[in-house]
Amino acid sequence: QAVDWINSSRKLYILGARGSYALATTIFMLKEFREGVELMISGASDFTDKLLYTQPDDLLLTISFTLYNFTYQVTEFFKEHGNKVITITDKKDSTLGNISDLVLTTKNGEKAYTFVPGTVIINALLVKLGMVDKENTVEKLDKLKEITDRFNIYLDK
Repeated sequence: QAVDWINSSRKLYILGARGSYALATTIFMLKEFREGVELMISGASDFTDKLLYTQPDDLLLTISFTLYNFTYQVTEFFKEHGNKVITITDKKDSTLGNISDLVLTTKNGEKAYTFVPGTVIINALLVKLGMVDKENTVEKLDKLKEITDRFNIYLDK
């Protein structure tokens, strides 16, 4: 269902604050083969500009294992404006999970926080999303390679 919602959304907003930010930037790689992907950053003044242009067929994907005020407020904003929300978290009945339309749960370490389970879910989403329109995905990634080669982005050894 998450793959269907992401594919049918006009724009995908991704939000992961503080400890979840690394996971949010990982799924933000989706921008390499899909247009309309925005990363919401706490403390950045441009997040309000992004909220200004949201439409009902936009989707918010939140990643949160600890509830942060910023994450909750942005999620609440999207819900108030009729948007669907997908949340990746470790507790389906969390405060954030309770206001989300779809909750993808993952186990977290009991003694220490780990990114591995969240990374597995995000990796699975990226692979499934890339496979939906495989030809377009490969075309976009090939074009990206041409661009990075042209500008010598990566050091060849």
